[in-house]
Amino acid sequence: DVCSSDLVILVGCFAHARRHFADIKKFTKKADKNSVTEKALALIGELYQIEKKLKERYAIFDEAALLEIQKVRDEYSRPLIDDYFKLMANSYPNSTGKLRQAIGYSLNQKEKLVRYLEDPRLSIDNNASESNIRAFVLGRKNWLFSNTPNGARSSAIIYSLVITAKLNKLKLYDYLVYLFKNLQ
Repeated sequence: DVCSSDLVILVGCFAHARRHFADIKKFTKKADKNSVTEKALALIGELYQIEKKLKERYAIFDEAALLEIQKVRDEYSRPLIDDYFKLMANSYPNSTGKLRQAIGYSLNQKEKLVRYLEDPRLSIDNNASESNIRAFVLGRKNWLFSNTPNGARSSAIIYSLVITAKLNKLKLYDYLVYLFKNLQ
């Protein structure tokens, strides 16, 4: 999600869309290059290759980088997205079972899945967020018995501060000292 004052923009995750098709492929013995599953995975794979190259090229998102990312996405990613959703729409009526669920997921999430094309700061997936909360999710059993809601809230705030420092490559101790000194 991207926040701008009171505005929250929901962005879809192509990793989740891809996972549905990857699961189908895993349980299907025959690999048919012309299957909807293989075509969907190939199109999503191409989208990820574009994003990988953009990440490698633009480590810092200055104005010039953002303009170039938008240009590349408009020129290369948008046609792939169009092909992907054409495939989904054309395949849905004749699909059944898990394939129908996979296609239905993408079609239901279309508005959110394409949103990353609208803003070069947005990501094609939320893998970075999920990686950063993994420890918190795994540790939640340890925090299950926080004595009060305020205690649980405080733990979440501290954890958020630690992750923020980590993502910004800050020295955690110095960052926390700075925050607590300037807290009002």
